[in-house]
Parts: sequence; C-alpha cells; structure tokens
Amino acid sequence: MNHQFNVATLNLFNFVAPPLACHELEKIYTHQQWHQKCDWTQRQIDTLMPDILGFQEIFSPNELERLCIQSGLSNFCVATEQLPNDGHVCQHSTVGLATRFQIISSKAVEPTAEIAAAMGVQAHEIFSRNPLCATLQVPNFGPLRVYVAHLKSGRSKLNECHQVVLSKAQQQLVGNWNANAQRGLEVTALINDVMRQYQHAPLPTVIMGDLNDSLDSALLSSLKQTFDAQRNSVWRMHDAFELAAQHSAADCHLNRSPSFYWGAQGNYLDQILLSAEFHPDCEHNLAHVEQVITHDSHLVNYRPSCDQQCSDHAAIQATIEIRR
Repeated sequence: MNHQFNVATLNLFNFVAPPLACHELEKIYTHQQWHQKCDWTQRQIDTLMPDILGFQEIFSPNELERLCIQSGLSNFCVATEQLPNDGHVCQHSTVGLATRFQIISSKAVEPTAEIAAAMGVQAHEIFSRNPLCATLQVPNFGPLRVYVAHLKSGRSKLNECHQVVLSKAQQQLVGNWNANAQRGLEVTALINDVMRQYQHAPLPTVIMGDLNDSLDSALLSSLKQTFDAQRNSVWRMHDAFELAAQHSAADCHLNRSPSFYWGAQGNYLDQILLSAEFHPDCEHNLAHVEQVITHDSHLVNYRPSCDQQCSDHAAIQATIEIRR
C-alpha cells in the first residue's frame, strides 16, 4: 500500500504548437523546434514521475494533455479552455494540472466582487492569468485541494503612448511598479479564495506554481505566515522546503537552488506551499514533507543534444509521506 505521493510544478516556457505564435508573430516554432519542445517536455515529465504536476505557460493545452497521458498522467485540467488570440498570435497563456489521481472538480479562480471593490479595481483586472483550483481524490489520504498559479512577472511593458513620453529609465521604473501592483492584487485575491474555500469545505491545500517572486518578499509574505496550530487558519501556508527541513532537522537553505536565472543571478520564483495539515506541529497533521528537489540540470548543465527548447525554469518537486 502506497503511503507517499509527490507534487511538482513546472513553467513550460512558451508551450505553443505551430502554426500559433506566442506574443509576437515571429515566435513560431519550426516543425523541428516543436518536436524538440515536446520531446524535452515529455522527458521532464518522465524524470519527475509525479502524481500531481502543475504547469504554467500553456498555450496549447490539447497537445500538452496528449503528452501527459502518454506519461501516465491520465487526468488533466486547465484554468481556461479557450485562449484568446489575435490571428495566429496568442497573447495569453493558462495554467493546468495533470495527475494520476481522480479529479473531483476543477475551476478557474475568479475574484469576488467584494474583494475587488475593497481593492479599488474591477474583478476582471486582478489576475493576469487566472489560477486553477482543483480537488483531487488521493488514495490513502482523501480529498486534496490544489491551486496552480502563475503570478505577474516583475516586468511590465507600457503602452506605446507612454513609451513615447517616458525615458527608458522611467519606463522601467513605472513598468516594475505596475507589475508589482498587479502581483499584489493577485496574491490578495488568491489568499481570499483559499480562505473562502476552506470556510465552505475544509480540505488540506497545496498552492504551487511560478509566483515570480521570493516568498520572503513583501508581496508574497502574506502567503507564508508564522505557524498557527489552529485548524481554522489553514490558509497560512508553509514553504515546502522549510517543512522538509523541519522533518529532517536540516537547514533548508543549504540545499535550495534557484529555479530561474536572470543572467548570472539566481532567483527563487517557483514555489510549493502547503497548509497546516502538512505541518509537523499541527494537532490535525495528516502528512509531512519528506523531501523537496529542484530539477535544474538543464539550467546549470545545459546539453545541446537534449536540452534544446527546454524551459527557462527548474521544476520543483515535493515528496509527501502520509501519516499512518
């Protein structure tokens, strides 16, 4: 009887099947490039051998679903089925989830009108990409609520009218501010949904994805609070790396590798967070994090023979041991 399961997250980096392009018309894969993209993606899935795998930057969900089925992940869902595009150019990606487990339900996370009004914006303006919320039936564990998110990046392109009147330095300053403001809205709306879902139907919860920031940043700090053993504060999420370190009595930061590089600068953008049910000190503990691995060989030891069209992000994978 299996008392372990593992979850992983991977930003695919422009998973778009030709003849579609992403963002710009010239960004269309050739037949060979698309074959390399699919080959690398499937090998990554097979290397991870995940039970639950969250994806970001999906432009072609049907093609991705076929790869997942071939790798034994027979159940698949995305936040947005129909992606808007301008002719052959896709401007918006979606997030998705593939799993060996039964998917009980799935939906895109939509901000409530109340939370939008409280933040002074329209609900449709909050998410640059709607997160996915799925409930899975995990054998020997029970229902598990999983969020897959891809928050706004740290870069934001201004409208052409603003580019004309602002210097390059001013454009960068305002663009960064816009991106951070958007990400702040997204985090607030995401936490609000976690809280509402838990109040309606309490379930162990996982949030994973490309959050485009460190968990120690001011913007994401509200996701990760000081541990509170009260079950009704389950939305105070806990970093999988720190939970694994507590279990093994090791310093999680010694073995934590960046998941993304901007030049030579490593960044910790891809995250897995878990609710109080996975914390060892919680009286309602149901499981613990055995280990967390950053799969980054294609970033730190790039091999042209097999890593062409690879992702620019590492995959993060957490192994969870169910309490017996």
